[in-house]
Amino acid sequence: MYIGRLNREKGIENLFHAFNGLDGIPATLDVYGAGDEGYATRLADLAHSLGLDGRVRFHGYVEGDAKRNAFFESDVCVEIGRAHV
Repeated sequence: MYIGRLNREKGIENLFHAFNGLDGIPATLDVYGAGDEGYATRLADLAHSLGLDGRVRFHGYVEGDAKRNAFFESDVCVEIGRAHV
């Protein structure tokens, strides 16, 4: 699970590439958050181009009980700081 702002600074596409390397492992990546719409579209396009349809799921912004449930239902949460390029 990734939960946070969808912004180019985060380098979330790197997470998608790493997740793609887990080919053969039955796992999903749930992405929670909102932000730059153009970047969110590029992330969805990247997930599709990597063949991750159905394995990467976008849920949008969550708070309160929905946010709590997202944590409870996940096995791993990835924290991404600012990308240094």
